[in-house]
Formats: sequence, structure tokens, C-alpha cells
Amino acid sequence: MFRLHRSGRLRPGFTLVELLVVIAIIGILVALLLPAIQAAREAARRTQCVNHLKQLALACQNYADKYQERLPWNSDPAWQGANRARDFSWIVKALPYMEQETLYNQINFDDPNGNRGTNTAPNPIRNSDLRLSVLTALLCPSNDQEAVLNNQNSGYREGNGGGPPAARTDYVGSMGHMWSGWRDCGAAGGQFAGVPDPMGYFPAGGAGTPWVDGNSDGEQPRINGLFRYWGSFRLADIRDGLSSTIVVFEDYHWKGVDGNGRLDTSPTNDAAWMSPLGAIGNLRNPINNRNPAWNQYDGGGGEPRCHGWSSNHPGGAQCAFADGSVQFYSNDISPFVKLALATRAGGEEFSVKP
Repeated sequence: MFRLHRSGRLRPGFTLVELLVVIAIIGILVALLLPAIQAAREAARRTQCVNHLKQLALACQNYADKYQERLPWNSDPAWQGANRARDFSWIVKALPYMEQETLYNQINFDDPNGNRGTNTAPNPIRNSDLRLSVLTALLCPSNDQEAVLNNQNSGYREGNGGGPPAARTDYVGSMGHMWSGWRDCGAAGGQFAGVPDPMGYFPAGGAGTPWVDGNSDGEQPRINGLFRYWGSFRLADIRDGLSSTIVVFEDYHWKGVDGNGRLDTSPTNDAAWMSPLGAIGNLRNPINNRNPAWNQYDGGGGEPRCHGWSSNHPGGAQCAFADGSVQFYSNDISPFVKLALATRAGGEEFSVKP
């Protein structure tokens, strides 16, 4: 297209229609490219998440190498007196093996108030301040929750109640496949409806899903994963194989489905990395659980017993095995495969790789 200039010479130019066509084409190209760009960004975030999980699994291995194959203690079995709290998670014990020795050395383990402690003697730095420390290695970049959360649980003695603010963790140690007071979600049971189960793997107290009273020291050995409410197991206890047993998995601590059936992804009050209750999780619940019954206990305000294996990665979530490898599993994983992944010595004859 040429236009006649005042000088009488022809000059190239665009009509309004041509300009609109060009803008429309550019808009279409951008629309086509955006999903690819977003997918590339999520792939990068997922890769970083893989690295975090691997780092945690290797920290567990390195800890076990030093402590006679024992995985990092969740809480402390020696802290059972009336004036002491079981208030430090296994992640705290693993800090020196995660390049966080400086933070570890600042923690006052003698404070009778545990990780929420305000006692300044002999350490001038309060544990309640240290629990605000944001650790990048504990945060999945695909999770957009705030790094520091209010009203966060400090230990078992509070049940599911909250406490002082704390930095969150998106990764938790596996307790296995179980029913238990502080991790007992009735809404999770529906996933087993209609599933042929001649061996009785899934009922509460069944062959593969024991009932464990979290308040009872005597029932802690019945936990079939790798971390207890207080305590942990040894690598030698993993008779199903290190490459077939989950040690750490993603858990965004979602509040759950609200009264309108919408997923509330704001965090529950048990997401603190320093809390021994916030740093462990149950693999019995469905991946990315969206069961409407999730809100049955408290009218949709967020039931901390119903969250579990979850992520914002499309279609599923990731986990780390005790040998340090990392895998992604889809939301529709077979309940039998999930059972086999969760238990350390169940002897299940199911393929555990995706």
C-alpha cells in the first residue's frame, strides 16, 4: 500500500484494517506462546523442588551414617519429664546436614518451652525467633503460600491447636500408611470404597493400615513409615528396600475443601518446620485430596488431619525415597501402590515406580 505524500511522491504505509490484522496476529502468537512459557517455568520450579527433596533425603542418610543408621529424631525420647516438651522436629536434627549448622547451633535445646521458647538463658536468641527462619530448601517454588505463618503448632501437647508464628515447610517425613488421632482423617477412607481388598490392607487396624494412638509411647512402634510422633526408625528397618520406601514427600498443609466444594489452599496451623507435628505426615490420604467430606470436623475452617501428599505441580506430587531418588506420582495412583510406597517392611508385591 502506498500513500501520496505532499511532495507528490508515493510513501509506503498501513491502513487501519491492516494494522488491526497485524495486532490480532501478534495477540494470537502471544496466546500460543504463553502456555509454553508457563509450562517451562513450572518445569524449572519442579526441578528445583526435586533438588530440595533430594537434599532432605541425603541429609537423612548422612545423619543415619553418624548415628548408627538411625534417621533424624522427630522430637526427643529423652524429653519425657513433666517440665520438658517434645518440641523439636526431625528437620531440626537434620539442619547440620543441610548446610544450616549455624542456625542449629543457635537453638536452645535446654529451654523447657521448646521451639516456642522465650527463655533467654543461657542463649540470648529465643527459639521463638529462630522458628521464624525461612529455609529455602524447605519451600517448593510452586507453592505461593506465605513463607511465615501465624498461629502455628509447636508440639503434640497442643493437639491440633496453634501457637506462635513460624516459617513453614512444604516437605514432611513419612509416617507411613496409618490411622491415628492427630493424623486421622475420616474423609480419606472413601478412596478405598469398591477396591477389592482380600488381604484387609485398608481398614483401620488392618494388615497394612494400623491404628496408632499418638499419645501412647507403647504404640509408636506400630507406625509403619520412617518417622514417629516422637522418634524415628533405622535404615536397617526398611526391609522393603531403600529405593521403594518414601522418606520425605510434598505436603502443602492445605486447609481443604470448603462448604461450597472449593479447595481452600491456605495453610493449616501445623505447617511449621520446627514443630514435630508439622514436619511429619500420613500417606494414607489421597494425593491432592479434594473430598468434600474434608470439612466435616469443623465446618470448613480447615481440618489439619486431612491434608497430606499434595502440590501445585499439574496432576500429582513428588516424593523422595530413602536411597535419595525422587519420583513424581499422579493423583490417580493405585491405593495399593501408595500403600507399598508408604510402608517400610510391608512386603507388598506391587510395582512402586510410576
